[in-house]
Amino acid sequence: MVYVALQVLLCHDLDEKFVSDYNKKFNKLFFSVTNIDKITIVKKIFEYLKIFIVKIKNIENLKNNKKSTKAKSKFKRIKVSDPSPQEAISICVPEGSYDSIEDEISEDDTQTILNVKADSVAGRVSGYVQSDKKIAEIIIRRNYPTVSNPSFLEQILLRKVFQVLIDKFQAQPDSQESAIAAMFLMSLFTGVSATHFLNIDLLLEDQRISKAKDADGYLFRYYVGLDNTEKSKNRTLINQLCLTTAQNWDIHVPASWVDTILNHQNLLIVDLNLKIKDWFSRYCLGVINIGSIAQQLHFHMARIDPKGLLKEFIKNKKIHHEPELAYAVFNAIEMNKYYQKYLENVTDVQFQSSDDSSSDKAIDYPVIWERNERKIGSRKLWNTKDARNFIHRLKSDLESTLNNEKKSLYEKVNSYAIWMWTICLLTLGIRPNSGAPGPLKYYDATNGFYYVHDKKSESRPFGRYIPITSFLKEEISKYQNFLMEQGLANKVEKDTDLSLIYIMDKRKKLQEITADFVQCNLESMNFYLYKNWARHFLINSVKLPIDIQKTLYAHDSLDLGFSYGSSLSFYAYKTKILNAVDGMLIELGLVIKV
Repeated sequence: MVYVALQVLLCHDLDEKFVSDYNKKFNKLFFSVTNIDKITIVKKIFEYLKIFIVKIKNIENLKNNKKSTKAKSKFKRIKVSDPSPQEAISICVPEGSYDSIEDEISEDDTQTILNVKADSVAGRVSGYVQSDKKIAEIIIRRNYPTVSNPSFLEQILLRKVFQVLIDKFQAQPDSQESAIAAMFLMSLFTGVSATHFLNIDLLLEDQRISKAKDADGYLFRYYVGLDNTEKSKNRTLINQLCLTTAQNWDIHVPASWVDTILNHQNLLIVDLNLKIKDWFSRYCLGVINIGSIAQQLHFHMARIDPKGLLKEFIKNKKIHHEPELAYAVFNAIEMNKYYQKYLENVTDVQFQSSDDSSSDKAIDYPVIWERNERKIGSRKLWNTKDARNFIHRLKSDLESTLNNEKKSLYEKVNSYAIWMWTICLLTLGIRPNSGAPGPLKYYDATNGFYYVHDKKSESRPFGRYIPITSFLKEEISKYQNFLMEQGLANKVEKDTDLSLIYIMDKRKKLQEITADFVQCNLESMNFYLYKNWARHFLINSVKLPIDIQKTLYAHDSLDLGFSYGSSLSFYAYKTKILNAVDGMLIELGLVIKV
């Protein structure tokens, strides 16, 4: 009865007259029964009320689940613009500023800007897909190097595109049609949109294109695109050896292509669109337009080197967030090999190189510039020999300070803190934040992990577990024994967030260690190091798989690391990191190889 009444209440507005009439009927019925029946009815009421509450909660949960299970866009950083239809498609990520700690772009500030209105291919579905955000997702998916991507061209089709373009370039030399063909040829071999070559003077001014020295032709330059640490005038020889890598990698392009483009700078985007449509309309090659031609280099490099970062460097633009580029160092031999493979895929011509013996000869196809530096990438990387000298200098200074009775407690504590800071950053790969590696309560000596949360942002609300090597575990134990012997442990334990490493001021007050304190003390020893040098050295020394590397450095995405959908094996994560870091410590002479 009560259950039926409650169902009625759910279906009607609770106006006063309705409730009053119902109560009168219920009271009349209630007082007309015996006491035993009344007790039974009361029990039933409570049972029905419980059922009623459960039903209401289920309804609320169902509504909440419907809201939460709506398809969430995977492209959270998409910003849709509404420009004029004549503008080109814009796919770029605004560059952030690199500081000495992060050396990478802020994930929260990164966004992709898409010109939806100017995209002719995505515009075909505008009548069916009303949301600009959905259309933007379609545009984004065209950047993935999959066989199902309609913009991807297999090798045989790619060679056909090249042959058509080279025929158009040679048919009427120094004509507008020849200039347009040259723009598309430059786009095909550089991965840059043909629209950029409409303003080729800007590329020459920015040194993206430059006249080749002692050779016929021009150089197209790929930049790492990172801020570099300038050399200090007072740096010692050991510190100058830190900056040994180049920031660019060049390819040698035919002079005839660039000169023809320079002679015809009054062209418009509409001219490019009309010509490319006219040239390929009879070949049935699929989607051939300004964007798809520029994408072929990116697609094929991603398939040649699917797991490495080379494909991100060769793109020369960051379509999505790849902070690992800030730490990467590429071997020129490896870069040459991969780009050579792409040249052979396009031209069906065996690899050529521009060297001194053929510098006076004109080239018909792009070739790799043989005068590139041996290493390209992060200029903040020490070689192993110099890093070993620095580490051993630091260790010997610590030992001499601890064994010298004339040294004050202030000097001993701070010398030990600098040593512990250095080896923690070097073996854990953490950021040089104040108080690193973090609270001591996050140190699990039994299982050999340190929980670190050194990147607090909207995109990363949680930290990560970093395996600890036997070397670091032993050094932490020695350091804690030192604090106890000096009677400093009791002074520190009152702090609720007890840190691992502490420094002492001249008033003998303990404080958290900071990167500025370490940097100041190292400069007094003639070591002018930037704060984040250890992360650069570690990532290039251990050579971890990309998924484990991203997890260790807190660069992992939703499908990597400790995320819910990740397939990363925790055992593989721990084992590979420990083995790699132990190998680095052996090279530095801190651990003896067994």
